Amino acid sequence: YTAANGLYYSVIDAGNRAVLSSSAGPTPPATDGARTVNHDGRPFRELAKTLTKERDEEEGPPVTVRVVCGKDMTRESAVQSALLRQILIAGPAVLLASLAGGLFLVSRALRPIARIAATAEAIGASDLSRRIETGSRDELGRLAATLNATFDRLQDAFDRQTRFTADASHELRTPLALIAGNIELAQSRPRSPEELRDLVADIGGATARMRSIVEGLLTLARADAKSVQFRREPVSLTALAGEIVGASRPLAEKYSVELTLDSPADVRTTGDPDRLRELLSNLVTNAIRYNRPGGRVAVRLSSADNRALLSVEDTGLGIAPDDLPHVFERFYRADKARSRDAGGSGLGLAIAKWIVEAHGGTIEAASEAGKGSRFAVSLPATCRPCT
Repeated sequence: YTAANGLYYSVIDAGNRAVLSSSAGPTPPATDGARTVNHDGRPFRELAKTLTKERDEEEGPPVTVRVVCGKDMTRESAVQSALLRQILIAGPAVLLASLAGGLFLVSRALRPIARIAATAEAIGASDLSRRIETGSRDELGRLAATLNATFDRLQDAFDRQTRFTADASHELRTPLALIAGNIELAQSRPRSPEELRDLVADIGGATARMRSIVEGLLTLARADAKSVQFRREPVSLTALAGEIVGASRPLAEKYSVELTLDSPADVRTTGDPDRLRELLSNLVTNAIRYNRPGGRVAVRLSSADNRALLSVEDTGLGIAPDDLPHVFERFYRADKARSRDAGGSGLGLAIAKWIVEAHGGTIEAASEAGKGSRFAVSLPATCRPCT
């Protein structure tokens, strides 16, 4: 053992005799392994390991020795004790500082969430104008942006619902006022049979208009509730178009409009024939009513890329660019091209769009004010004959 470096060692033979050792150290252990021992009042960390050297028959049996070495751990123990004292002294302060810092960071991280929740709670059915401030681009910023987009859609839907309710009330109020006025007029004094027939005719016209509006509203309400059942069967659009064009010729003659049908081949699709008939009737009737005397309405059918293509083109007043994106909205009328004087309910194009989309198709409107409009429908085509 040397005090300078605090080390000792021993080499012990099979007879448990020390064949090589430093100055006196602890009694060598009987087994291999590591242990902590006290020697001269100091802690030592000791390690024992048995080593065997194999020899051939001429050299003799194998030689086995056990090597034991130890190191003074006084300095390390002092350092460990000092570190433990520092931990015990500084630990609570560090823990408190960590808790305080954690609470600060958590509160700062949750502040945007609290702001989002407060804004969401403040938004009501009558006020959808408030939005969440998005000052960051992290996950919370993206969440706030997503919620703002959702609020935008909700506000748009609420505005459309409010406008729809007001428009429906206005549309129904007009024929109701006409009916009430004619009844009051008929009761004001005795009327001749001719006068009564005129009044009844006016009441009948207003009643028919009310019925058209109510039926359109009922159809759209069922469509919104997805409670309308569609038949799915092969349908000849060419045959339906011929039927609608034939039935619409008296109306075309009334408005002095030339009505034509162009279908070089039998164009077919799969769907509900009654709803597709309603679609064609709405488009053709609108094209006639909102045309000009001496104008033309052309109904064309064709097929391309497994699509059944239908277009209804007129030479009427046309639709202004600002009004064109809204023509499929309920009760929407352009000031000039969609006048109530034509007798429509303002729901025909909205119903037409619903029918087309329910059949997996698309409908588009193109127009130029003063030159006419074109409504193009694309539906999935079916073959004939189908095999």
